[in-house]
Amino acid sequence: MNSFQKLQSWGNLSQIALDTEFSSLNPFQSELYAVQFGTEEEQIVLEWHKLTQQQKDYVAEFISNDSICKVGHNIKADLSQLAVLLNIYPQNVYDTMIGHTVLYNGLGTSASLSSVVEIYCGITLEKEVRNNFLNRQKDQDFTEEEIEYCKDDVKYLLKIRQIQENEIKHYNLEHCNQLEQSLVPVLCDIELRGINFDSKKWLENNEERKKELIPIKEELYELLGMLYILRPEIAEISYVKKGKFSNFLSEFSVNSPLQLNALFEHLIKLPNTNSNTIKSWLQEEKPTSVLKEVIIKFLTALLEYRGLSKSISTYGESFLSYLGKDIRIRTSFKQNFIPTGRLSSGDIKNRKINTKGTITESRANLYVNFQNIPSESSYRNCFLADEGYLFGTCDLSGCELRIIAGLSQDPLLIGAVMNNEDLHSKLATASFRIITGDPNYIVSSSVNKDKRTLHKPVLFGLLYGAAAPNISAILNIPVSTGKLVYEAIRELLKPCFEYLDWYSKKCIKQGFAIVNDVTNRRLWLGDYLKYRNQNLPYPNMDRLIRTLYNVGMQGTNADIMKEILITVSKIPEVIVLGTVHDELKFQIPENKPELATTVKEVMEEIGTKYLKNTVTMKADLHLEKFWTK
Repeated sequence: MNSFQKLQSWGNLSQIALDTEFSSLNPFQSELYAVQFGTEEEQIVLEWHKLTQQQKDYVAEFISNDSICKVGHNIKADLSQLAVLLNIYPQNVYDTMIGHTVLYNGLGTSASLSSVVEIYCGITLEKEVRNNFLNRQKDQDFTEEEIEYCKDDVKYLLKIRQIQENEIKHYNLEHCNQLEQSLVPVLCDIELRGINFDSKKWLENNEERKKELIPIKEELYELLGMLYILRPEIAEISYVKKGKFSNFLSEFSVNSPLQLNALFEHLIKLPNTNSNTIKSWLQEEKPTSVLKEVIIKFLTALLEYRGLSKSISTYGESFLSYLGKDIRIRTSFKQNFIPTGRLSSGDIKNRKINTKGTITESRANLYVNFQNIPSESSYRNCFLADEGYLFGTCDLSGCELRIIAGLSQDPLLIGAVMNNEDLHSKLATASFRIITGDPNYIVSSSVNKDKRTLHKPVLFGLLYGAAAPNISAILNIPVSTGKLVYEAIRELLKPCFEYLDWYSKKCIKQGFAIVNDVTNRRLWLGDYLKYRNQNLPYPNMDRLIRTLYNVGMQGTNADIMKEILITVSKIPEVIVLGTVHDELKFQIPENKPELATTVKEVMEEIGTKYLKNTVTMKADLHLEKFWTK
């Protein structure tokens, strides 16, 4: 019985191990070399160029049969290739890489196939042969060594799945694992679909940002001239050829770290002009002299100049290198590699053999990180719905505040999320009474509203474990004052922080954190456990306690969004385009806007399921022809 006949005999199995060999990580530019299948007892390798068209059709039909679970390692990569090359979209899959990350989250173990095989089976795989598939001809026959390598890629997967599922059951992680496994084909579909993109408008907007940069740069050189007048010796130490005013302005570059470092080391003993160093200096200094006032204005403008310059560079012409031939922008998701379970997205690396025979890795320029796309409308409005569709953006309103409000039963938080009470004004008023020394100081949405905006990050910073120095940096106040603000807000939200302290200490006692009691997602405190297992004191205990503050909030938020992605993807005629944190992107037919309301209701229902006590989830919906804030 040859390999193809063996595959035919496996048609009634409940599960099969699956892997593929292909030429490129970019499925739109890839060639399929082989498809491997396996049971625990036997493995086969089907070299694609040797199969007849009828046999290829059978293989595609076999993989599409969802009565058979396809077990793979990083199977999303295989699904992407199969979708583009064979036009098949199997849904019943199990990923041993994902199963491993569910079990070993926080323990710092690699999730590569070779590592996972060694952990679960005690077998060391030889992976060097994989380099043979770089720069390969598509009709090149496999060597015996290559065939054995391909068999090894599926040989242990069913055994690993069995071991994982036993351990998953032991730790009560069945719901969490099922959530992650069901998400794999959903993410694959989102990645392949991409989003329609208006490159012309993108470039026009970038030209406008370049125009905005001009007056900022002019201001910087005007301030440099003032610095020269106040301290003419700076021309001698700023790496210009001659110590003259004209030479100084023409040869000094605000883009040169060397010149900037020399200038401000001389003027204010600044150790360097990194943006974080400048921000720290600015928050401590006051304009006590004309010179100091000019320096403060210059460094403030420099930060603005750098921020806008980075936007122009990162999100300008170079961004279009990510554009597919079909004029769509895509991302690649990493599903379960952030400890809290949050999705991350971004580019991948290509491996190839150069002319010297050396294997090199480089950024593929295929996938963008949607989480880093600026929220301004000039950026987001360039991402478009397809013709005949509306672009829906629906985000969970105050998701993490609702999570912690339900858990802690803090009356101020509950009032904010359930009754729309203005918590930010209340906290900002308390803080700025300390900062100004004025017991009657008021902050509201109409009075001193700039202070309310400035103060907003303080609450989230504290909930994510920020310390007093972080609060000082946010509000640009001395650390001593920041400590008073820190203590005042913790007192105002006493039930909340008592709960967070209790939760953190409970996690440390257990050696792991349980994110929520719906999925029971577990985060092992790996670094801490290394010390505890050796009876050594943990040196970063205070930071660990604060870090654990956000585990429940971010992890529950992540689980909510993952369940939303899976559920909404099953709604007929709703096309899921992606997610950014607690925001869902989707498109619906123009003539069926009511589907957007269905999406919103599903999101609120799923979110509420994860919340505690009387707190419910709310979502904000926007429908346009493009991505909105």
